[in-house]
Amino acid sequence: MTPRDKYFLLFVLGLVLVLNPVYLFSNGVPSETDITYRAEEVERVLDVDHLPFYSILSCSKEPLDRRECVQAHQVGYGGRLGVNNDSKVVLEDDETGLHFDYDFVRFDQGYAKPNASIDGGRLVLSFDPVSQKQVLSKWAVPFKSVPQLGKQAIRNGTASTTRDHADHPLIDDHLRIVNQSGTFYRLEPWGRESQRLFPPWILPIVRIIGVIGGATLSFVASGRYVQLNTTSSNGFFEN
Repeated sequence: MTPRDKYFLLFVLGLVLVLNPVYLFSNGVPSETDITYRAEEVERVLDVDHLPFYSILSCSKEPLDRRECVQAHQVGYGGRLGVNNDSKVVLEDDETGLHFDYDFVRFDQGYAKPNASIDGGRLVLSFDPVSQKQVLSKWAVPFKSVPQLGKQAIRNGTASTTRDHADHPLIDDHLRIVNQSGTFYRLEPWGRESQRLFPPWILPIVRIIGVIGGATLSFVASGRYVQLNTTSSNGFFEN
């Protein structure tokens, strides 16, 4: 590299330092966020949040203000209602009207799953009792499908990680209920603490030093560059 090339590069470097306030931490002092998740063992469906909207219909309290609850109480918890039917019914076809909008119904006695079947030419509607574990199994994800942070929380009770950007949940809502060998856990955000990487007063000092140093470097480098060009030109004309 020739001396002129060296001073030209130093001049450019000085300009970069002068412009440092434009690109150096333009959004302010960077910070990191420590995020903690907690895992709690659950045995009751009522202890679980983040279930789909049409997951459970509560019909355990009066008054009955929903059509589905009227139907559920008419058949009853664990009951069966048979209706003679000569027409061809496709049970899997929602357009027949046999489709129930909810996966489970909560009665005073417990949870039940709506079912429809054909028995000897009769259409049979029933609300078959299910355990709370069966209800939880409907939406729980296997332990192996959970992000590493969630696995650590289940093993240790809590787990933490550090992120530069923490605008979105680290564990999606549909992964919040976990089934580990028949034991169910609920994952919940438990703590969030942000801390700056360095004190705010350092940033303006660094920027000022960069501007002063860059201006000095550009001034000296440009002077030397011009001096070398002038010397080269004079030597050329003397020859």
